[in-house]
Amino acid sequence: MIRMMAVYARNDCIVITASAVTSIGLWLESAPCIRLAPTASDHDLGAAARSILARSGQEIPQPDWKVTPPPGERTAERAGFRSWESLVRGALLVEVERNAEGVVLQPMRNRGPKSGFEALGPPIALSGDIPEAREFGARLREALKRSAT
Repeated sequence: MIRMMAVYARNDCIVITASAVTSIGLWLESAPCIRLAPTASDHDLGAAARSILARSGQEIPQPDWKVTPPPGERTAERAGFRSWESLVRGALLVEVERNAEGVVLQPMRNRGPKSGFEALGPPIALSGDIPEAREFGARLREALKRSAT
């Protein structure tokens, strides 16, 4: 089973959110969502990320876009922000995928609230199982630093 999550880093917090797959195969950020202090230790960051990744990948019904808020707005609300724009302004992002080969960390370039994010350079591939908490947190920070360039 593929599992995915997103890790946003801002000056005031780190937000980790799971992703779920809709019945037609579209991946959307979903609950659960954890908000950490930017000073969280590598161990705490890695432990939170491992927890979210373990709970991601659930199948959800395809949203009715006529009545459902846009995915970014729901992510912002879960993370305690008033809007998608306020969450992503100045944020760094790493998308994380757990698949049969290992874990892939993809640094993303922030193109602003209207344009979103795009992949930045090659992903960081970690073969095998999800690293232990401290190492996973350190690798996530490394990927977040790459997304700042």
